[in-house]
Amino acid sequence: MLKRLSAGFALMLLSALAFAEGPAFVELKSPIPTDSPGKIEVVEYFWYGCPHCYALEPHLQKWVTQAPSDVVFKRIPAPANEVWKAASRTFYALEAMGLQAKLHKPLFDAVQLEHLRLNNAQQLDDWLSRQNVDVQKYRAMENSFAVESKIKRASQFFDMSQANGVPTIVVDGRYVVEMANLRTPEAMMQTVNQLVERVRAAKTPAKK
Repeated sequence: MLKRLSAGFALMLLSALAFAEGPAFVELKSPIPTDSPGKIEVVEYFWYGCPHCYALEPHLQKWVTQAPSDVVFKRIPAPANEVWKAASRTFYALEAMGLQAKLHKPLFDAVQLEHLRLNNAQQLDDWLSRQNVDVQKYRAMENSFAVESKIKRASQFFDMSQANGVPTIVVDGRYVVEMANLRTPEAMMQTVNQLVERVRAAKTPAKK
């Protein structure tokens, strides 16, 4: 629900007028490539500093544990500006260290409840130390080519989604659901479920 801080915001609003569907979701004219052939890919774009993303988190976690076997879920930390990019860098550095799944919720809690600023190196180093993370190794990973490449790809995909803010969920690279249009986490996840069913029905061959 937080708006992106970019010069292209007005252009994206104009682009939204060309979408084929109504306010609950929009259908992209140019789908985003997915990484999961034969599966229904569900991608959340989020920012650790977004309170609406934090409110969605428990609903999303519950949904993930109940997702059918033909659904693949991915998180993408939206690097919409320099502040958001710092959070993206932390996400991907921890992922590269095999710690993202373990520390995702504690990190979200720290940002939202303890006002941890991920673009403040000293604050982040102190927090990482308390989580028993090797800070020196983290800093090396944070500045690695692999992490930088993932941030660039995340930025490209977020731009392709034409989302106006976060949290945004994209179903099968085609359907874009924004909480700004739905107002509640429950409505957002209900819409995601409906779109998953739509994609599944489209992928299922008709019976003769």
